[in-house]
Amino acid sequence: MTESQLEEPTVHWLADLYPMFNEERFAALVADIRDNGLREPILTDHTGLIIVDGRNRLAACKEAGIYPSWKRLPKNADLVEAIVRANDLRRDMTAGQRAMLAANILEHYEIEAAQRQAVGRPAGTKELVADPPQVKYREPLARDHAAAVAGASGRSVGTAKRIKDNAPDLAEQVTNGDLALDAAEKQVKQRLADKPAPEPKPDTPAEGTPVTLTTLYKADGTTLQHQASKKPVFNKSTGDGISWADWSWNPVTGCDHGCDYCYARAIATSDRTKQAFPTGFEPVYRPERLTAPSNTPTPKQTTQASRSVFVCSMADLFGKWVPDHWIEEVFEACNNNPQWRYIFLTKFPSRYKGLTFPPQSCVGASVDTQRRADIIAHSMQHVTAEVRWLSIEPLLEPIVFADGVLDDFDWVVIGAQTTANGIPAFSPHFEWVASIVAQARKAGCKVHLKPNLLTIPGMQLPDEYPAPLTGNINE
Repeated sequence: MTESQLEEPTVHWLADLYPMFNEERFAALVADIRDNGLREPILTDHTGLIIVDGRNRLAACKEAGIYPSWKRLPKNADLVEAIVRANDLRRDMTAGQRAMLAANILEHYEIEAAQRQAVGRPAGTKELVADPPQVKYREPLARDHAAAVAGASGRSVGTAKRIKDNAPDLAEQVTNGDLALDAAEKQVKQRLADKPAPEPKPDTPAEGTPVTLTTLYKADGTTLQHQASKKPVFNKSTGDGISWADWSWNPVTGCDHGCDYCYARAIATSDRTKQAFPTGFEPVYRPERLTAPSNTPTPKQTTQASRSVFVCSMADLFGKWVPDHWIEEVFEACNNNPQWRYIFLTKFPSRYKGLTFPPQSCVGASVDTQRRADIIAHSMQHVTAEVRWLSIEPLLEPIVFADGVLDDFDWVVIGAQTTANGIPAFSPHFEWVASIVAQARKAGCKVHLKPNLLTIPGMQLPDEYPAPLTGNINE
């Protein structure tokens, strides 16, 4: 290691995200090194050019006037694992600091992904459908991966990201350990509540169409006015998006789960439809839509899908951020209109506990990875509903349910990932789907395979052949 490298060392991006020591702790480190020498060398990658661990020790050596010792990792070492292991052993980080670290890691992953997309594939090369490039960053999801690296929860990462985006000064306090994550979140919510809401752009109804002004409600209790140009009715489902129900209904829109593949967020923030979503994808309650079940004529068809309504296809009605009275008023509208079958779905099934669902309800949980499958295990045992179901869409990796888990369900829906928010479409391997179908059959579950499993890019079907024939096949 040369003197020039000592003056301007290159620090690994992840190591650089961990907060430096405060003045008191740094002074103690300088004194210890001055009295006892450097006990633990500065750790670098195999080239010696990237510092993996030891920024504080290096700075303390310079302060103490002592030349540090160095240690290089093997060429095939996992640098991220080495950085996390070193810092976990040495640092007493708060939950908020870990969440903010994870949010910074997530930001780095997003930048890397954008750079990869900008570069694209070299001209003349062919995409390998059997091994899609996004799988590396989809298993697990980017947010969950960042959370795992930092030792934080996925939800806390979402909270940290919102704090970073809306209040950089509070994010810095959390990073330094001077402010708890939940306290910073409360301050952000208060700031946003105190900030006057921008006037939404008015809809442009057709000439002669009556226009009504409606009030939309946010979870924090603030309101805004929005124009609606027609009597609320269900939306007719077209295409393959909701292949198991002919209707959707959104008395609540928006979600805070932060799934990067979310089709609903892509719709709510697109230029084509954003006028219908004046708050973007921020959760909002639209009580004027509670009349849609009674306003929508019941179809003459008698198929299962023709009377089925997906409730809150553009939201998670049971997210932690949703006030109880929103759910209660939606249920009341359902109870007053029993001519429909109402299909509910959430990524937070623990919210179901204690709820009395309307008659003819399908109550479900959403699963995309093995981790989420393990979390929802047995979460539906105490749900009383006509049908309990699992939406495995998108299926991002092989999933094996623990013994007895699928016994709590009546119906399993499996689907692919469609293109959304810059994330490419991705269909699972045939074996992944076949395995879940076999597990569902064993448990007595009905199965619905969505058509998007066979559309772009198409399910990765087996393409195998036996050993070559011996001899001359023309003989």
